[in-house]
Amino acid sequence: MENAIASLVDLPKPTGRMPFHLSPDGRLLALGVQRRTEGARGPKFDEWGVPREMAGSSVVVVDTATGESMRPFPEDSVSWGAQWSPAGDRLVACVQHEGVACLGLWEVDTGEVELLRNAPVLVRFGFELPVWTPDGKGIVVPFWPAERDYREDAHGPVPKIDVRSNDPDAATEVEPTVPSWWQCDLGHVSLSTGSVKRLLQQWASGHWRIAPDGRHVACTRYVESVASLQHCLFELFTVDIETGEERVLAADIANAFGINYAWSPDSANVAYTSSGRGQPDELFVVVVDGSEKPVNLTPGTEFDLLLKYDTPRWSADSSELHSLGSKAWWQFDLESGHHRCASIPEEWSMRHWIARPTEPTIQLTQAGDLTVVLQNRSDLSEQIVHLSQDGGLKYVADIPGTCTSQVWYMEVDDSSGCYYLMAEEANRPPSVLRIEDGSHDWLFCLAPEIQMSKLGRSELIDFEAADMQCRGMMLLPSEGRPPHPMVVSVYGGYRGVGTINRFSLQGPHAIEPQLLCSAGYAVLFPEVPLRKKNPMTSLVEPVLAGVDRAVELGLVDGERVGLMGTSYGGYSVVSLISQTDRFRAALAIAPWGVNMMSIYTHHIGWCETGQARLGGSPWENRAAYIENSPFFYLDQVSTPLLLVCGTGDQEGSNQAEETFVALRRLGKRVELRLYKDEHHGTSAWSRDALDDLCRRVLDWFNCHVAEVQSHEQLV
Repeated sequence: MENAIASLVDLPKPTGRMPFHLSPDGRLLALGVQRRTEGARGPKFDEWGVPREMAGSSVVVVDTATGESMRPFPEDSVSWGAQWSPAGDRLVACVQHEGVACLGLWEVDTGEVELLRNAPVLVRFGFELPVWTPDGKGIVVPFWPAERDYREDAHGPVPKIDVRSNDPDAATEVEPTVPSWWQCDLGHVSLSTGSVKRLLQQWASGHWRIAPDGRHVACTRYVESVASLQHCLFELFTVDIETGEERVLAADIANAFGINYAWSPDSANVAYTSSGRGQPDELFVVVVDGSEKPVNLTPGTEFDLLLKYDTPRWSADSSELHSLGSKAWWQFDLESGHHRCASIPEEWSMRHWIARPTEPTIQLTQAGDLTVVLQNRSDLSEQIVHLSQDGGLKYVADIPGTCTSQVWYMEVDDSSGCYYLMAEEANRPPSVLRIEDGSHDWLFCLAPEIQMSKLGRSELIDFEAADMQCRGMMLLPSEGRPPHPMVVSVYGGYRGVGTINRFSLQGPHAIEPQLLCSAGYAVLFPEVPLRKKNPMTSLVEPVLAGVDRAVELGLVDGERVGLMGTSYGGYSVVSLISQTDRFRAALAIAPWGVNMMSIYTHHIGWCETGQARLGGSPWENRAAYIENSPFFYLDQVSTPLLLVCGTGDQEGSNQAEETFVALRRLGKRVELRLYKDEHHGTSAWSRDALDDLCRRVLDWFNCHVAEVQSHEQLV
């Protein structure tokens, strides 16, 4: 059991949302591998300017012929955002080593590393990359503002007076200020002179992309956050690298991160998409000389975006635009204004296209077909196929398991036709898959120490609930005989079982299902359809129906069933145990929404139009806020409850504490564990905190569900 906890707690993963990048000659693949940190991650940045999402990351370079790998930057450094130079002789990345995070350069031939200390980078996510100028002589990347101390920002400056106001005559509902961690300077580093030129100062950063001709940078600027709709508005503008002149191209672009745009290969146009809650998905193109307004290419209500954070792609001659929808490939001819739509058959689901994540152009076959990954709706297997312009499919290769990411973790070698994808199986952690000439092999494993033969196997079950056909994913122990004790992982509103082939049923789980499997438990992750209103009461039927079906199949012991969930899944847990005594014990991590009244003041949009499904404010739907708050029904609870949260998650810990105080006042069996400085998702928790959590959860379920004291007794 010690080895199982250690191996899963220390499991390396792909660096979050950091794209693959293949060297121009196709010999070397740069990617990110992220390991768990020893201490809790900072609020936004640590004391050396490393963003929380990139903590523990290392750039790894893999030889595409042999699968051998190496770390180009110092062993004790943190590195992310690797990009090859146009000539392929150097690799740039964000590197933190013995000082503030800055640009780092690795020379391929000599192996020498140079850290550009005068270029202290300020990036927040894995997809925010240093960008080479087309001539390979410069790099554009955001910096910390010259007059701001990054150490102060790492801990979040607190004003002496916090002023907030509201103007009822204002046209829109706007957050009062731009968050400080959005503000940066956009800089150009000359590699020949070492000088830094600040193109933008105090920029409310969205994203940045250099034109193919190297003359301009297209940027998005954060403008406002519409709280009630849970999306941001950006404007799109260009900056002349030589003169610094700015030109606004488009405004009021609804998006989450402002990354959905692409230069045309001739540098004359920029295409972008707009997508926000309560708004249709739309595709636009705008000329960069400012002579015309943006043109909306959206053909009608049938148009949608499969991936809201992916970019439209251009044809090599800049005459066509391509976009991928949930059921179709959309093609737009800019000269004629006509469009084509190639739909896929009903028995398939669109997963994503095979495209270079950092390139603005589409990769088509010689026949003009698009390479896509489809998933069979019945058995959930995945295939790479060529999709023709009339909707025909041509088989290319099977994918073992499933692709890990739909955007970031893929690359294409145009010269050889070889594809590189991050893929995984229920009992295989994410690994680099190489596909060539219709066959595949595992090129590089991020976690070779994992013993896959001892991990649980996945299985699908079918059941009926709420007059609907539902499915559930199960992970079954490799040791011991059924019926097994079981823990149900629940997340209200979850539909689809597409993660059946993800490692450990990757999803919003409180802890790794494979850890529970290694301790002898089966794990059920059922579909939980919710009504548009009154989600709390609609949780019960699908969850209990899934449990009953697993018992009926002889897989689990119906008298030994536990329950767990995190975030809205934590809300689902508290809601369920306030309505049924079917579960022997429960675990709720960061249970958002237990008291809808108190969380409303911090998350208006989430309550009114978002996940909480309450359909309005408390003054419009007072009863809905009470009836869907399990806080008001905690007197009905008889299930022992373990509450967990990190103190860095303010709303989650507040909700957990409210629940604990109420249950203690009511004389119920409850335990609250608060982990100092840890944040909302346990996937980003420090090693020590997660190790303690795993041990306490196993103890909790062993005591209350399996009624044993050790793993050996259970199996």
